[in-house]
Amino acid sequence: MRSTARRLASLVPLLVAASGCGSDLSGASGRPFEVASPNSMSTTPADMPSTASTAGSSEDSTGAEAGLESSPSISRVLNIQDPVAAPDGVSVTSRIRRLTQDEYVRTVSALLGIDARGATAEFPAELSTLDGYFALGALGVGERLQAELRVSAEGLAARAVADPTSYAGVVGCDATAPGCRDQFLRTFGRSAYRRPLTDTELQRLQNLFDTGASSGSGDPFREGVQVVIEAMLQSPNFWYRIDRGSGVLDEAGERVSGYDAATRLSYLIWGRGPDRRLLDAAESGALSSEEGIVAEARRLVLDPAARDRVTDFHARWLALDALPGATKDLNVFPEYSPELIASMRGEVERFVEDATLNGDGALITLLTAPYGFADARLAAVYDLPGSFGDEAVRVDFESDSPRGGLLTQAGFLAGHSSSNDRTSPILRGVFVLRRLLCQPIPDPPPNAQATEPPPAAEPLVTTRDYYTWKTSMAACQGCHSMINPVGFAFEDFDGIGRHREAEAGEPIDASGELRISGREFPLQGGKDVARALATSPEAQACYARNWLRYAWGRADTEADLRTLTRLRQGLADPSYGVRDVLLEIAQSTAFSHLSKVAE
Repeated sequence: MRSTARRLASLVPLLVAASGCGSDLSGASGRPFEVASPNSMSTTPADMPSTASTAGSSEDSTGAEAGLESSPSISRVLNIQDPVAAPDGVSVTSRIRRLTQDEYVRTVSALLGIDARGATAEFPAELSTLDGYFALGALGVGERLQAELRVSAEGLAARAVADPTSYAGVVGCDATAPGCRDQFLRTFGRSAYRRPLTDTELQRLQNLFDTGASSGSGDPFREGVQVVIEAMLQSPNFWYRIDRGSGVLDEAGERVSGYDAATRLSYLIWGRGPDRRLLDAAESGALSSEEGIVAEARRLVLDPAARDRVTDFHARWLALDALPGATKDLNVFPEYSPELIASMRGEVERFVEDATLNGDGALITLLTAPYGFADARLAAVYDLPGSFGDEAVRVDFESDSPRGGLLTQAGFLAGHSSSNDRTSPILRGVFVLRRLLCQPIPDPPPNAQATEPPPAAEPLVTTRDYYTWKTSMAACQGCHSMINPVGFAFEDFDGIGRHREAEAGEPIDASGELRISGREFPLQGGKDVARALATSPEAQACYARNWLRYAWGRADTEADLRTLTRLRQGLADPSYGVRDVLLEIAQSTAFSHLSKVAE
């Protein structure tokens, strides 16, 4: 087969035309397709995380950070008893959303029938600008990513046509049969673009296929298939989820089309493109009604493919991306290594999968379930008896164990500790208040790290001693009177999540308090924090808000109050799980209707 590089050199004009690169997408978005511009980042003191949570820098991000100013307050959500009385609508947001790298990998893997992990290894890092989630408009395609996309598409297409099983699945017909070329183009095109090809698109791809088939020295049909795959994987119609609408208007606005609904469902629940069954439902008109959408949503949430999306949400909710950057003093924590970090993250993912998809999936289970998953490395940190190997196995904790639920797992505790020999009550406390209770804790002033109170009268022996002194100034107390009592309760766990009863020869004081629901909950250890949150209406409402931000790529607004209220009321029931959350989102007006285009 002629080398791909040589073949592409002669096909560049056709590839560009067939992929739709540079084409005007204003019919879908109200404005043309645009290449991204760089975004700037700011820094904040180490022990007080910024509200602008990031997952690395990127030359391909666009737009300002998605603010939370428009979000309805938690108290507003809690005070609405009848969801029907709450505002219900669609926020003003973009109708175009670029795939994340994870979505790209999952989509390509399903589309081509190959394992596409590693296909994004050279892509520039993505910037998450919405409390650790990806905001609409924050991801674009800059010059560097465009170049890497070209390389990635070339490699993936070559793999797909070289593997007999993948090739047969992609083509879907006998290459020698009359009409197989057009059948392949229509079927594969519908899957790749998540809608039927237009006549113009089909003509362009036919021309590209024929030119590719005649330009190689190998199997002409296979050559044609390969260049078509390369073109489509670089197209804006593949890389961007584009809401096109149905033209059907009702009191809430314009309803999405069946293909819009199929795409929204699939990326909401699976984090990848729709399968053939979902596309067939769109074609038949079954997704034009709420009943049809719910029926397909129920199928998707019960499919094992939902695992990736559910674990990804919880990993972002807990900010697990902080783990690799949480360096430790190896003189104090010699066991801390990339392998241990992988074990920590693996436990969280296994636990989330088991609790949400195998169990009831309830928030109370996620926060308090008395079990975890440990391999030999993690078992040593947890001081577990027995023999362990490289594979993590379920471990059930006794009732008097200090562990239970996500907040007492090493993945959370190590990721929210200082990068030295200590813990960080501030990092842990701020995280609970901001991410689990949605409380608006502001960033510290720029000079916070440099400002110190008068020298302490007594030696500062423990971490609690140090932070009590460090934040004792009156100017600090407005925030730290809330932060410290929560963070101190986690002091029974050290910087890598190991349970401890003493520090520097002094007994650990893990007492604290959490003020929620108009009450003060006394705390004695991190497990008590999780117990207090598990049944808190504020925590339930905040969990719902995090799901909406993750799903929509924007801050929740007044238009989401009805959905937020229904979710909060549902989460108050211990049997209401993640599958129910996803089904509720799929039934919202924001799901079934197009957003209004910003002026």
